[in-house]
Amino acid sequence: MFRSVLAALVCGLLTTAANAGVHVTSRTGGGDPNGLSTTQPGMTTFDFNSETTLATVFKHSPSREPLGDTSIYASIGPTTLPLFNASFGVNNYFGLYWGSIDAFNTIEFSRHGTLLARFTGSDIVNPANGNLTSADTNRFVDFFFDDGVMFDEVILSSTRNSFEFDNIAIGILEVGAAPNVPEPASFLLLGIALLAIGALRATEVRELNRK
Repeated sequence: MFRSVLAALVCGLLTTAANAGVHVTSRTGGGDPNGLSTTQPGMTTFDFNSETTLATVFKHSPSREPLGDTSIYASIGPTTLPLFNASFGVNNYFGLYWGSIDAFNTIEFSRHGTLLARFTGSDIVNPANGNLTSADTNRFVDFFFDDGVMFDEVILSSTRNSFEFDNIAIGILEVGAAPNVPEPASFLLLGIALLAIGALRATEVRELNRK
């Protein structure tokens, strides 16, 4: 019994440490045909609508659009999708409109190959049951890294169908700034469109989602 309790405590400490220094906020979805977007000024947003950004956006079937979103969205699963890597520098903010949040959806942040933080759908909402029509399980989620912590890689993954998302946003907030009171971002994301297109094509998602 003692060993079981000790093991549980150790696991809990590791989980807490891995996500230390990250503030997560979210707001419920719906009501916007383009899907919810970041409220942080100066961030770079990829909405999957432009043929010059994440041009060929594929979805994995079966999947459903995030609540209220009638624009083009992305969906993966079951697979792993590296969205950004070290080629594009470091950042301390990431956000996305996360549709029908499931417990088996995961977002990981790393720096130089070392895991900084890992979040599943259950860390965002409880229960993370993939409800398609509930505003509670369709949210725009913001990840703020504090105390000078920066990440250089973001990986989305899902062990089952599906992980739906739209309007991914990334950038640098003023170090030490409170969430929602940032300075304009200043960073280089040259070539990110080509990277993300290649990553999406490498997954099992094949059908263009236009609604």
